[in-house]
Amino acid sequence: MPNPISFQIKVVFVLAAAFCTVTNAGGQERLITCDNGDNVHRLSCENGVISVEKALYGRADGETCSEGRPPAQLANTACSQLGTLDVLAQRCNGKKVCELSVNAFRSSDPCVGTFKYLDSTHTCIPAIHVVACEHSLANLYCDEGQIIAVRGADYGRRDRTTCSYQRPNAQVQNVDCSSPATKVAESCNGKNKCTINVSNSLFGDPCAGTFKYMEVAYSCVCKCNGKKVCELSVNAFRSSDPCVGTFKYLDSTHTCIPAIHVVACEHSLANLYCDEGQIIAVRGADYGRRDRTTCSYQRPNAQVQNVDCSSPATKVAESCNGKNKCTINVSNSLFGDPCAGTFKYMEVAYSCVYAEV
Repeated sequence: MPNPISFQIKVVFVLAAAFCTVTNAGGQERLITCDNGDNVHRLSCENGVISVEKALYGRADGETCSEGRPPAQLANTACSQLGTLDVLAQRCNGKKVCELSVNAFRSSDPCVGTFKYLDSTHTCIPAIHVVACEHSLANLYCDEGQIIAVRGADYGRRDRTTCSYQRPNAQVQNVDCSSPATKVAESCNGKNKCTINVSNSLFGDPCAGTFKYMEVAYSCVCKCNGKKVCELSVNAFRSSDPCVGTFKYLDSTHTCIPAIHVVACEHSLANLYCDEGQIIAVRGADYGRRDRTTCSYQRPNAQVQNVDCSSPATKVAESCNGKNKCTINVSNSLFGDPCAGTFKYMEVAYSCVYAEV
């Protein structure tokens, strides 16, 4: 019996075309772009921002993008370029519109002589969009009881109008300047409020002489999602008083969803996998430390004392959602360091869902 989270394609399309877009019942959008010349792969969200779930550059069947192609160019159906999902996610996650030439995936040829295509699936997730000009401060914040989860962040310039007031033309002409602003996630994930100083000193200078700006898309998530047990003091909600003199209470509703729970210590590898025909759906992931016993073997006391250290590990969902198997290198280089000097671990809750086409 398929999992109720599974989806079915509800639009019939012709796979031989140069471009195909399909929206399924689960809100996912699949886009196929044939590798003809400089074809552009365009992802977009009318509501929310892009979250890439699956991506393939190569060939997985003999029908897609097959029109006018000799059989020899369609025979290899086990051809895929390594790192395609990472490239697409890094370029597009957190944006409302993202355009990439298929040329971006031709750095090497995974199957010489095979006619290839780019096939991606993304969802549009609710997010708050913030733009801040160079030399200004960007303030990210959530309601009480929620924490920041950065979906994507860039620093540079992609148009001539944003942050252009009283700027000479020479400073706004370069619109091919964009660098991932990973410091935003490192600084803000897991916090209720966060201020970012938008400057070259924090992000580096991706295009000297151009006046730049930062774009950030982030969500406000519950601290408890994806955990087996979650305890919060009601004090966490007392930063302001919505009704002075009234005795208040905290009222919440939650459901328990089937999930696989994985814990992996810092500097180790975590392996997520599902049965054939199923794909990974990450429900929640954290990196940090919430107790003194997990991943504490032969660690000095100073490295396990801070148990108030937890940051959303959004890279897990970005890397693993939509895959059958996935390996995560648990390290500060991937997640940032939410508590220097503390030996950390990653906790992930995920489900295996059917992906029916």
